[in-house]
Amino acid sequence: MLHLVIACIRQMSTHPTTIAAARWWLRLVTRTVAGSPNLTEALVVHTGAFAIAYVAAVEQRAALVCPIRLWRALKLQKRPARNRM
Repeated sequence: MLHLVIACIRQMSTHPTTIAAARWWLRLVTRTVAGSPNLTEALVVHTGAFAIAYVAAVEQRAALVCPIRLWRALKLQKRPARNRM
């Protein structure tokens, strides 16, 4: 998901009017979000950056999970234990 956002930003960055509109929209949204619970704009920006970093880390960890390994692990857990004597 983060790769898609970065690709969209790179595509939009070629048009100066798009950049100006995006900056204006971002400032408006930040002020609106910050104004509703009486927070500072800096707190809203840093919280958003933390959320983006957290989501990126979760996505990266999820990409490292191999479905075949998970299936094999679940299959091994379901096997009944053999009696050893």
